[in-house]
Amino acid sequence: MHEMGLAQAILDTALQIAGDRPVCRVAVSAGEHQAVSADSLRFSFGLMADGTSAASATLEVRSVPGDRILIDEVEVGGDTPEVLRRRDEEVVEAGPPHSHETGDQPVHPAWL
Repeated sequence: MHEMGLAQAILDTALQIAGDRPVCRVAVSAGEHQAVSADSLRFSFGLMADGTSAASATLEVRSVPGDRILIDEVEVGGDTPEVLRRRDEEVVEAGPPHSHETGDQPVHPAWL
């Protein structure tokens, strides 16, 4: 179940984008070639987010053609919710050290 690793990568990226503000919502586009279960990804995200500033955040998953997983939006809390990032923030799940040589290409779970 690679959804756990993807959920951690999505959470890490969303928290980095949000800074010290609470994360309310994260929207991602998941390429259908990744064979991601949206329900499993949402469940895994909830587990990973517990105890962080994204603990109450919702994860929206949209299936799209291709093999990339992109963060489309990160909505943060405050007096007025604000969307900090739109489109093309690629989620890259890192493999174990010394796992594979990929040059300058991103490491996708399907390649490991």
